[in-house]
Amino acid sequence: MSVSTEEILDDVVDEMSALWATKDMFVEQCRNIFTNYERDVKNFSSDFLPVLNSNSIKESTHHTISILENWHKRRKNVPSMASICQFSINYFNIKSDTYQQAIINAGFIADTPATTAYHNNLHFKKVLIQTIRLIDMHNKIHEDRLQLNEREITLLIVAACIHDLGHDGHSNMAQGIPYPGRLEQRSFDIATKIFHAIDFVAPEDWQALNIMLLCTDVSSSAMRASYCDQMKLAYKHHFSGKELVQEISSEIRLLKDNKRLTLLSCLLHEADISTSAGLAYNISQFESRLLAMETGIDEIATPRGLQNFFKHLCHRELLTEAANELYYENMVEIQFMAAQDVEEGNIPFPSIEDFASIKLKPSS
Repeated sequence: MSVSTEEILDDVVDEMSALWATKDMFVEQCRNIFTNYERDVKNFSSDFLPVLNSNSIKESTHHTISILENWHKRRKNVPSMASICQFSINYFNIKSDTYQQAIINAGFIADTPATTAYHNNLHFKKVLIQTIRLIDMHNKIHEDRLQLNEREITLLIVAACIHDLGHDGHSNMAQGIPYPGRLEQRSFDIATKIFHAIDFVAPEDWQALNIMLLCTDVSSSAMRASYCDQMKLAYKHHFSGKELVQEISSEIRLLKDNKRLTLLSCLLHEADISTSAGLAYNISQFESRLLAMETGIDEIATPRGLQNFFKHLCHRELLTEAANELYYENMVEIQFMAAQDVEEGNIPFPSIEDFASIKLKPSS
């Protein structure tokens, strides 16, 4: 590990205690992480390398679900975010000391306890491992200039860690009034204070991270498309040659002329939704139930609620080649099974206590 305990604590603790964590809590968290650090990195590597080295997407999916089952149901081998970040440094051979420190610090920050039902530390870990899968698949597909470089991999890993920092369990709506990017900007602002304290990152990288986080906002209104939907239009413009007929919001307007940043933003968004949308129907049910618990909206945890998720938030599509390779067939099957269950009475998904297993159902 290239960053010492003292550096991490000195750089980050005071900023964390000024935000949503107490200094004592964060110091204790850091000590716990360091106590188990080498073990966590070793165990996670053993568990996760089969996901990346599988002979088929189906096999990779099964390995991923097995990891999630261990985390959720058995509370077994749950690694720290920092240890997953260390794995990513090793796996992607990140050589820059600056990028290594950024990734490790992002992991430590994301390990600060987050206890909402859905947007919690396990969600951060799910998004991070899906981000690693997408980066790996993208670079396996592309051996040309579109391959992600060290800086871009770092931006994606850091963004995955910080994308829901300080999430309050509420949406970007208040009394029926939309506040675009409220939660995403809050997360970025928290990270900004911390990373500025440790003299990272270059201004152009901060601008990129801000845009990437805003593009995880899928909330739309009658007056405007979501940041995510606008990003998707930019993606189709860059990668499918479709004309941009809609104005892009000023906060993310850089996407209009920046193909690679649009790609990074799309990969982060697809990492954010893929555990719910692209693994297996049981997993989608489980994630839906967690979100229903957090929001208090029971309809979310029903087959029709899942259909609405695919229709209105995912638009029943994946855009990047990596996401289509990893998740498309699973997504089609999940939608088919949800449609069947709607026809059979739209029976609500089981409660969390009733989930005996979140293993992959046999393919239909």
